[in-house]
Amino acid sequence: MWTSRRRKIPPPQRLDRRLQAIVRLAGAWRAPRSPWMRRARRMIPKRAPFSPVMTEACLRAAFAGWTPSAVARWVGEALSPSLRRRAEIGCAKGRRAGEVLLILPSTVFAAAWQSATAVWLAGKVPVFRPSRREPTFARLLAASAKAVGGRDLPSRVLRPGASLRQERKPDAVVAYGGDVTLQTLRRSLGHRTPLIAFGPQAGAAWVSQRILTPVRARETARRLAREIALYDTRGCLSPSCVFVDLGGAVSPSRFAARLGVELDLLDRTLPAGAADALDRESFDQQWRFRASAGRARWFGRHVILHREKDCAPSGLRRTVFVRPVRDAAEAAR
Repeated sequence: MWTSRRRKIPPPQRLDRRLQAIVRLAGAWRAPRSPWMRRARRMIPKRAPFSPVMTEACLRAAFAGWTPSAVARWVGEALSPSLRRRAEIGCAKGRRAGEVLLILPSTVFAAAWQSATAVWLAGKVPVFRPSRREPTFARLLAASAKAVGGRDLPSRVLRPGASLRQERKPDAVVAYGGDVTLQTLRRSLGHRTPLIAFGPQAGAAWVSQRILTPVRARETARRLAREIALYDTRGCLSPSCVFVDLGGAVSPSRFAARLGVELDLLDRTLPAGAADALDRESFDQQWRFRASAGRARWFGRHVILHREKDCAPSGLRRTVFVRPVRDAAEAAR
């Protein structure tokens, strides 16, 4: 049996302790009067272009699934015996475990939590290098991990934009950024340091015929609107285009109208940051012209229905395209 040289704790026990600490940490953030959430609501909007309400909504969505029963089920399903054995060996290394550098984005700030949990479960130490535009959440997460998990959840936080030359070489790097940034990072790291890169992505959603019943379509539109609104449609998984099957009980135009209503409602309960006025004006003129020519339809302030193949992200917050398709194969093309 693998054991820790310092404390002689069997690795399964060390792994379970770390899992329990992660669950406690998520619970500390989810608590109704969480001091960590209050600090995040107050501090993150000072630097990042998010409202306090949006900040809390994004964080609660990130911590929502980390309940004891959900984590136990996830570990049983996701960790095969070989993966669990590797995690147990990593946890057995204790404080001398290797480090994983996390280069964080400025938009999807809750990515720090998702990345850190994976690093902790691998028995390693996350080292956060936050963005200059949003350095707050990484610091709060590290402080809360120390307060709640102690030695079971070790971490370090570098100053925003810190040079990596003075840091010791990490076991791996997880980075979020643009193509140029990631290519530069790849060259600087060399080929011996693994790089897990998350570059620019465009999210999409597909609504199939079986969902397009009056009741299910209404609920789907409500949930989809919230996914679009979170992070002001700047997250990796934020849908910027919605493909809706033809032939359902609810037509694509009716679904687009319902989605437009839900997004307009969220403008009041989950306010977005300010968009660039010139970009908004230019975009509106372009699509109003297409609408006048019968090539598109507007629903509310945020939803545009059209049949053109171009479904690139609009670049504006919460503006989403809805495109009718015959099936998933057409959506994939």
